[in-house]
Amino acid sequence: MTQPSNKPAGSQPQESQSLNDYQPIRCSFHDVLEANATLSKKVEIVYREEDGKHGQIKAIIKDIFNQNKAEYLKLHNGQTIRLDQLISVDGVALKA
Repeated sequence: MTQPSNKPAGSQPQESQSLNDYQPIRCSFHDVLEANATLSKKVEIVYREEDGKHGQIKAIIKDIFNQNKAEYLKLHNGQTIRLDQLISVDGVALKA
């Protein structure tokens, strides 16, 4: 796993995926994100980076927001992750 940067993960257009083809996440997974944000609980987040590798970070979800027709997490360290780039949060898989 790689170290996170403050650059938004999954937010830059890629050859196979651009900002215009954001894939909304399941409502039940969105509920998991909101619950963890409300509790200010430090969670383990696994996500897909721009280069296709998996990133991992333990962080507090501070906000869930929309920008440019996509949804993002904002973490306590300032990092943002596009929701459709998430793989799991605290062991709960995005796609189950």
